Amino acid sequence: MLGCGGDKRDMEKVCDAEARSGATVAADRAKVLAWIASNAGSDVRKVADEAFAKPPSEASASLRAASAKYGVASCALADALGREEPPPPPPRPTIRPPSALPAAPDPNTGIGSPKIQPAGSLNQAKVEASGGLTQEAAAAAVDSSKITLRLCYERARTKQPRLMGRVKLAVDVGPAGAPIGVKDVGSTIDASVVACMRGILTKTAFPPPSGGRADVTVSYDLMPDD
Repeated sequence: MLGCGGDKRDMEKVCDAEARSGATVAADRAKVLAWIASNAGSDVRKVADEAFAKPPSEASASLRAASAKYGVASCALADALGREEPPPPPPRPTIRPPSALPAAPDPNTGIGSPKIQPAGSLNQAKVEASGGLTQEAAAAAVDSSKITLRLCYERARTKQPRLMGRVKLAVDVGPAGAPIGVKDVGSTIDASVVACMRGILTKTAFPPPSGGRADVTVSYDLMPDD
């Protein structure tokens, strides 16, 4: 059935919208639609809006059907939509495999069992102080020697890569802040590591303690962290 003359003229405008608007659907679809909205009647404009909401091939077929309905023999806009490339599919999300879980420990040897340490505790000094030094001041002094203290352990690991154990040393700090004695108070690791760390702490400068003396205990729980 043919539409009334006004609808047919509006459909002709829609079909010729590219030429009349000075734009193409490929380059500026919004401008073409804006021209249709300003120049076509509401019924035909609705047809165009519905067509443009569809994929290119369906939009082209919809406009051809509307053209036939309103008695328009050919529709350049339908041809242009038929040549339009469909939008690319959205990128597929990257699915990453879950991180490998640690191997279950062998029931006989224990090999493969994960190392569980409190955050920040692995190979870090634990410092306690009493007497004329605060724990913060003593810890800061020990921290100033942390690189050389760690080297004591790393050197021993060149011969024993899986070396682990505890170093626990008591430091007697004198009036000027210089250690006047460092003794082992419960270490469980290779004696060479203990001796090396004792030597470092003997040369570590502490703040002069109030009252002239302070006792500082430095302990490490050491194990490979690689």
